[in-house]
Amino acid sequence: MTMTIQSFLALFQLSFAQPKQAAEAVLALNIPREALWLLVSLAVILSTISGVLGQTIATPTEQQQQAMQLIPTNPVLFLVMYAVFIVAFMGAVHVAGLAFKSQGSFDECVVVLSWWLIISNTARIMGLFLALLSPMLGGLVLLGLVGYGIWILVNFADVIFRFNSLGKSALMLFLAFMGLVFAAAMILAIFGFTPPEGAANV
Repeated sequence: MTMTIQSFLALFQLSFAQPKQAAEAVLALNIPREALWLLVSLAVILSTISGVLGQTIATPTEQQQQAMQLIPTNPVLFLVMYAVFIVAFMGAVHVAGLAFKSQGSFDECVVVLSWWLIISNTARIMGLFLALLSPMLGGLVLLGLVGYGIWILVNFADVIFRFNSLGKSALMLFLAFMGLVFAAAMILAIFGFTPPEGAANV
């Protein structure tokens, strides 16, 4: 497996133009298991950079500032938080798929979701820099990236699950996310964590 700058850019472009074809191309790379966690690490690092930049550039309202108290300001803690969430989300997506007889393996889930995180966060970082130059244009681009990023994710998931049904794949992603949120809420409640006043109203 060799990934050059040219092949990366070509796959990056394909991911936005033909998401399913791109996901199949990523799986066709046959990334060895020992390299999977390097891919996950890159996804975590880009997610952290994107998150930190977003926090730095944004001008939140008072209620949003209260909600942001839930998010660590230390970049290292930010990275750890993303790493835990990303790995847990990958596991939740795989388990949700298995519950409905998905044919995808966990390794395939890790590869495709890591690639989605890499391209979506790369695009978001570029959008954040654009927002510095033109806040209105950058804001529109970032908003569009959120919606289109979800569309790409659903298409990627359909390749992982092999359902050949975008609706069913979207449902699996929703169930995986809600299960993860519920589990996180239960864990935080066990440890006696409560959000700051006003955060729930954001």
